[in-house]
Amino acid sequence: MFSTIFTLLGLYLAFGFLFGIVFAFFGAKTIDPSAAAGSWGFKVLIIPGSAIFWPYLLKRWLKKSPPPEECSVHRRASNS
Repeated sequence: MFSTIFTLLGLYLAFGFLFGIVFAFFGAKTIDPSAAAGSWGFKVLIIPGSAIFWPYLLKRWLKKSPPPEECSVHRRASNS
């Protein structure tokens, strides 16, 4: 049972790592235009997070959805 769980976790992370590399260099700028100007260091830093959250990021990348609009007290106060 534990070997199955670890195998599935390993496959998830292996696919996520491969996805993270491709996403960092090609997909991030699609869903967030400010990421297009990101340096190599920025791209390397987002690979681990992309590897973990790859299902969510893949969904956003395929939909080409823009980043969500920030809605905080400070944002509302600055727009008035």
